[in-house]
Amino acid sequence: DPTGLYVFNIVLTPTNPLTGQAVLASCATVGVLRVSSLATNTVTAVPWMAMSKDEAVNVTITVPEAVNPNGLAAGDRIIAYDAPTFHAWTYESWTSWQAIKTATINGVTVTEADTSLLDRGSSFWLVRNDPGSVGSTNYVYRVGRYTGDTYSVALNGGTTDKPGYTLVANPTMHDVGLNDNDLAFVGGSPAADDRIVVQDAAGYQRFYIRRNGEWGRWVSQKVGGRVKQTWVPGATIPSGTGFWYVRTADGDLSIRFGGEE
Repeated sequence: DPTGLYVFNIVLTPTNPLTGQAVLASCATVGVLRVSSLATNTVTAVPWMAMSKDEAVNVTITVPEAVNPNGLAAGDRIIAYDAPTFHAWTYESWTSWQAIKTATINGVTVTEADTSLLDRGSSFWLVRNDPGSVGSTNYVYRVGRYTGDTYSVALNGGTTDKPGYTLVANPTMHDVGLNDNDLAFVGGSPAADDRIVVQDAAGYQRFYIRRNGEWGRWVSQKVGGRVKQTWVPGATIPSGTGFWYVRTADGDLSIRFGGEE
C-alpha cells in the first residue's frame, strides 16, 4: 500500500564514469491515496492538484487525472455534483473519459458538463461497471501534487424544510474526527440539526447530526426486551472519502481543509 507523501529525486548518470552522478531534487511533493472501492458506488475525494508544474492553471484537477487508471475497467463512471446538477463521464481506456450528454444512471439524472475540471475538496461517485472483471480491482489510487496549503469548501445554505446539500471530501492524508477539532469551519458554526452522511467501505450510509454542540448519531439498542435510542457521540471520516453535508441554515459557511504536515 503506497499511501503517503513522496518527493522523488532524478539521478543523472553520465556515460563517462569519471564525471560522477548528479541528483536533481524534485520540485513537487506527490501524494498517493489508496481508496477502497468495494461498493458499486464509492464516494471518493478529488485529490490535491494536477501533476503539471504550471501552478497558474492547476488549482483544480481534471476528470482524467482524478483517478489513476490502474484497476479501472471500461464502463466505469465518474458522477460529480454541482448543486443542483449532476454531471457524468464514462471511462474508456487509460486517460480517455467520455462526457455523458443526458442520461439517467442509477436513478440520477445527469446533464453534460461544460468543463472537465473538478474542484479540490469536493467529492464524486466512482460507479464500477463490473468490479469483478479482468483488470478491475477493489481499490483505486488517487495521485496528485501535494502542496499542504489550506483551502475551503463553501456549504450550500438551506432551511429545516429545504436543506442545502454539498458533496464534500476529506482529501487529507489522515482520518478526520468530527469532534476532535479536525473539521474546521469558517464564517460561523454548524447549526443544530445539520447532518453529515458518510459512506462506509461496504457502501452503507451513516447519518450524523449536530446536537448540543457535538456530532453524533442515534443508535437503536435492545434493553430489557425494549428497543431504546442511545446517543453515541463522535464519528470519523476516512482519508480520501467523501460525504454529504446537509445544512439547515443560510449564510456563508465553509469547511476548511489542508495545512497539515
